Amino acid sequence: MATKTAGRPADGKLPNILIVDDRKENLLVTEKVLKTLPAHLFTATSGNEALSMMLRNRFAVVILDGRGKQGGRSGKWSRSLFGFDNG
Repeated sequence: MATKTAGRPADGKLPNILIVDDRKENLLVTEKVLKTLPAHLFTATSGNEALSMMLRNRFAVVILDGRGKQGGRSGKWSRSLFGFDNG
C-alpha cells in the first residue's frame, strides 16, 4: 500500500512501520494516530499481504490484528521468520 512519511530523525533514516488489519476503518484510524511519527507507514489488509511485505522490506514495528485464524498463522510465521519463535 501507500507509504507516508512525516519528519526526519537526525540520522536521516526513517523506520518502517507495518499496520495489518482486514478492516479498512481500523487501518485508517491507526494510520491517523501514527501519521505524525517520523516513519514510513505501510498497510496490509491480510496476513498473506503482510508476510509478502515483510519479505521485501525491513520493519521496525509490525502492528498485527491477531483476531481470526489467518492473524494467528501470520503472527506465528513472522515470529519464526525473525527468530522469536519459542517452539
